[in-house]
Amino acid sequence: MNKTEEIKQLHLFHLIEKIKKKLKSQENILKYFGEILKRIDDVVEKPLKLAVLGEFSSGKSTFLNRLLGIDILPTGFAPVTAAVTILEYGEVEKIEIVYKDSGENLVTKEYDGYDKLQIIQKQIIESSDFIDIKRIKVFVKNDILKCFNIIDTPGFNDPKNLGDKTKEIFTEINFVIWIFNSFQAGKGTEKENLNEFISKTLYKNNIYSLINFGDKIASSEDEYEKVATDITKNLNDNFPNYFSNQNILLISSYSQDKFWCDKFKKLEDDLKDQIIRKDKEISINQLKREVLNFREKLENINQSFIDILSYIEKEFEDFYQFFIEDQLVRKFEEIKPIIFDIIVNELESVIKEIKESKMISECNVESLIKFAAFYLTFEKLEVIIQKIQKIYSDYIDMFKNGILQFNDRLLQILGESKIKNDKIDNQVKINIQTLTSNLQLLSSTKRLLIIGYVIGLSSDDYIYNILKRYESVSDNLNRETVYNLLAIDFDISYFSEEIKDLIEKSQNTLRDSESLISDVLSDLKEIGG
Repeated sequence: MNKTEEIKQLHLFHLIEKIKKKLKSQENILKYFGEILKRIDDVVEKPLKLAVLGEFSSGKSTFLNRLLGIDILPTGFAPVTAAVTILEYGEVEKIEIVYKDSGENLVTKEYDGYDKLQIIQKQIIESSDFIDIKRIKVFVKNDILKCFNIIDTPGFNDPKNLGDKTKEIFTEINFVIWIFNSFQAGKGTEKENLNEFISKTLYKNNIYSLINFGDKIASSEDEYEKVATDITKNLNDNFPNYFSNQNILLISSYSQDKFWCDKFKKLEDDLKDQIIRKDKEISINQLKREVLNFREKLENINQSFIDILSYIEKEFEDFYQFFIEDQLVRKFEEIKPIIFDIIVNELESVIKEIKESKMISECNVESLIKFAAFYLTFEKLEVIIQKIQKIYSDYIDMFKNGILQFNDRLLQILGESKIKNDKIDNQVKINIQTLTSNLQLLSSTKRLLIIGYVIGLSSDDYIYNILKRYESVSDNLNRETVYNLLAIDFDISYFSEEIKDLIEKSQNTLRDSESLISDVLSDLKEIGG
């Protein structure tokens, strides 16, 4: 039974498949966890990724050529591996290159055989023919590659910083073979790069180490034992608990002397025992680690949803209580007497002008009084309407600006969510835009009831009767009626309810997401660790 068949019989595998089906109900959540779920699928379906890491010129490519028994990777003392090179199992010998051209388009090229590999690596270092190499794949017919995809990497600490390309794949690596150069094993920069890898991986316990170029520092078996003991002790002291193998072997990937061939054979046997023959065991452990990592991220996301729901609730309460029920109400209470006074003052000014008219005082003809009342009231009516309309427009603008500020804060809160939900964002933007557009239209076109009331008050008969009875406008104007009409005109409850409804819909969508994640977490509770 191969690795994939064995893993698919595990309860853990069926649990993950069940969870993936649940997550499909919300594409944004499924997309967010896509990278983790892909890694889980890769652990099940694909060979593990074993990367050979180390500083440049530590003999990584030479080591891999020797391990696979075929000279395909370019070697040299200067940096020769310029791009991440993945060796995969293949019945046909070929290389595949994926790169971005000058137009930022992904291009894939295939070449039969391995002849082009060294030329391509050299082109990457010396020219810009390949603008942005993503990966080089080399297909080799070797049984080791049925268990592992082996990754040859640009070395660290080289003059052109090619090692930065290696750091980009740290999170993808399942197992590491770290190669030290016997001339300078245990440098400070090696520790820095190992620490960086450990900080970015779930597999910090999967680092196997060896020391290359042993033939350059030991020429006899006695000398070998002394040198190997000293270097191994130094590495174990300076890199405590870094490596899965305490017995770090000193080997030569280059020398064909029997002594060094025996040492390399011992290394191969050790690698098979610790790594290559354990691909099923390692894969199952990797699967558990990925699932535990998945659970941890789910817990963080779940808390994020809870926090955002709380922030939205608080923000809406502040908006409703402090703006709508406090600021707008106080503003309306300020407006009512102002509008009442405008009506009284403007109509009183009409009465005054009529009374002071020389023609009226001399003639005292009722028809002239009526004419004067009509003529003078018409002018003042326009003034009253314009003043009331201006106050109403300013009030609506205040409401609209409050909504826009609330909208900005709401979108900011939603934007802080780790999982973006375009449905909520678009819903908020469209609804708020519709509300504010309707308010803008209302501000300029609404026929206010108070205006109709004022038109009735300013009729020539009304003014005429006041003049005849020698009464004031305020004696004939009902304050309660004016305030009741203004309450109807300035009523914004419809728009407030629309905002409330929008918030409830947004919260319900977020609660659905939170509920789904809580359900998935409940499924994962049984996993130990």
